[in-house]
Amino acid sequence: KKKQYFAAIAKNQPTSVRELLTASKDVTKAKQRGDYKFPKALELEALKFLGGYIGSLTGLQLAILMGEVAIARDIVDSSFQEDLDEKFGEIVKVLLHRGADRTIKNSKGFSPTDMAIDPEMQDLFTTSPTDLHSP
Repeated sequence: KKKQYFAAIAKNQPTSVRELLTASKDVTKAKQRGDYKFPKALELEALKFLGGYIGSLTGLQLAILMGEVAIARDIVDSSFQEDLDEKFGEIVKVLLHRGADRTIKNSKGFSPTDMAIDPEMQDLFTTSPTDLHSP
């Protein structure tokens, strides 16, 4: 199932991804290294901010990096068992509301606020958790 799941994401087959998620939500926890082709700029950003090239990915990470928004949304919906707004900021609000650590730093010392380019996204990371309204 894991190979089918990642293949369906890479080939932009949302119906297949949904069927696999329905059959087993455990696939959302799986990681796989693949021979995926990402834009050079994305590879350089990964090296700069993560300290390495893109390696093993979850299905959600792969969908996001490949720009498959509908598939990413299906994976998140399946994982959290609730409907989420289309905007990425709404997903961030849900994660922060559920206690995601906004101060955590990656191996290069960058926090989410450091990496957020959009001013609205930066505001989400600096807003008090009690000020976030539950989606």
